[in-house]
Amino acid sequence: MKTLIITILTLVSTTIFAQNTATWKGGTPGNETKWNESKNWSDNQIPDENTNVIIKFMNTGHFAQPVVEETVEVGSIELHAGAYLTITESGQVLIDGSEFYTIGIVSYGGNLINEGVINLINIDQFSSTHFQEIISGNGTVLLDNQPINAKYYAKK
Repeated sequence: MKTLIITILTLVSTTIFAQNTATWKGGTPGNETKWNESKNWSDNQIPDENTNVIIKFMNTGHFAQPVVEETVEVGSIELHAGAYLTITESGQVLIDGSEFYTIGIVSYGGNLINEGVINLINIDQFSSTHFQEIISGNGTVLLDNQPINAKYYAKK
């Protein structure tokens, strides 16, 4: 009986805290690049702190890539070949690994243009070399709420 209860609780907690995956598709008329437009995402939902975000460079009649102009929180971000993510001066991206394993932002040939704030909390792996290769811009990068030298990590 004890084993059955533990199994049920494990299944319930896994279901409650399951991470989702959302892939950027963009191109919604009038909101082609808006992060907070649900129709710009594969599951028609705006990603949240439980979402692994995948940004690909796809030609589906447009080349719209996401732009963050507000504060967003996600589980992780993958930037695929040719894709890019732009964070404007008013934008902030928060990735908090307190609940889930996350490497934060990873690039498979994509680029990150940061003019705002990136806040990486409890990231399981952080590679300054990797960040230097994918990031550009004059924004702020925080690691566990502490500023790191964004100029050092930014490729100019």
